[in-house]
Amino acid sequence: MPSDSQAIAIIGGGFSFGSLSQDLRWWRSKVLISHHRNDETWKDLLVHQLQDLEEKGVLEVWDNLSLGADLLLGIKLALARAKVAVLLVSAEFLSSELIWRNEVPQFLEQRRTEGLVVITLIVRPCAWETVPWLSSIRCRPQNGRPLSRLSKYELEECLAALAQEIRQHLGTVAEPPRPDIQPQRLGPGEKPAEVFLSYAWGDEEELRTKAATGLYRALAEHGFQPVRDRDQIRPGESISAFIRRLTRADLVVAVISDKYLRSYYCMYEIYRLWQRFQGNRDELARHVVPIVLPEVQVGSLKARAPYLTYWNEQKEEHDALRRKLDLSLSAEDWDEIRLVHEFSHHVAQILGFLNDVLMPRMLEAHLDDGFEAVREALGRRLRER
Repeated sequence: MPSDSQAIAIIGGGFSFGSLSQDLRWWRSKVLISHHRNDETWKDLLVHQLQDLEEKGVLEVWDNLSLGADLLLGIKLALARAKVAVLLVSAEFLSSELIWRNEVPQFLEQRRTEGLVVITLIVRPCAWETVPWLSSIRCRPQNGRPLSRLSKYELEECLAALAQEIRQHLGTVAEPPRPDIQPQRLGPGEKPAEVFLSYAWGDEEELRTKAATGLYRALAEHGFQPVRDRDQIRPGESISAFIRRLTRADLVVAVISDKYLRSYYCMYEIYRLWQRFQGNRDELARHVVPIVLPEVQVGSLKARAPYLTYWNEQKEEHDALRRKLDLSLSAEDWDEIRLVHEFSHHVAQILGFLNDVLMPRMLEAHLDDGFEAVREALGRRLRER
């Protein structure tokens, strides 16, 4: 978690990671409130004015903890679902490097390209008039007086008017569409869609083991045909033959744990898939649905560094073995050395892809709702075929 005392509140309808085109009006029905932690009281007063929408079950209140350990990634995901952003401006807000370096540019870009409604609310005295990016945005209260200088009546009147303005921007908030998470109906003679599962074998962590097992069960119960190695490979059969099938499959769900990203066989699978689509993220995303577990942090160079370092060290170790055992190496040994070199060269791009795919990261949430977001993503890919 960044050390800067910054917070995000998100008010919005439905926590869905489905297609934007499925129902854009519902998808962008959230209100994002950006504020410094010292201005929590002002955020709570505004949220109270929107309480009726929350009680209807179509709005939810979030804080920075809801965005997950990778706060910057959480902000990115929050903006993707926001229709209105309210900035609670104070001296601390304006002096927060995390806010003006990471949040504000994203707000302004979304405002320019996606029509995000950005509202600035002056909560305490500050030199907001001297800030260039604020000059193009109409501030509230309209007379420029901060909320802290208003009487109790004026404060309630101002926040009530702002809440009404937010409702108007949201428009009519409908009930959330029930996601179509089933595969297309099968015709005569058709078989359920095969979905290959890529995950780390023998993971000692019980929760991660539950993830692979729960995912398999959820897919099977909802009309898919999950395919995993433990059911396909019998004693005496080739592991590499199954891996070749997986890397040529039309749909793959990869459960990305820390062990996965340090496993030669798992990296072989995700690398071959990445190579198959020539590093094209959009095309790869049409065939691979990654579930990045919370233990895996890939949202910044610093977070990705341990995996970059690990595969660089693996490359150096393999090079040392090559020099030592040159004449004794088999064709399989040379293949392994070559592939470890490839992993080292391309792991950054692969991690970038994993970071770029919108998918809930809380494993408990996946387990509780039967991997609904994953099933929805798979169903959408089938409909796009």
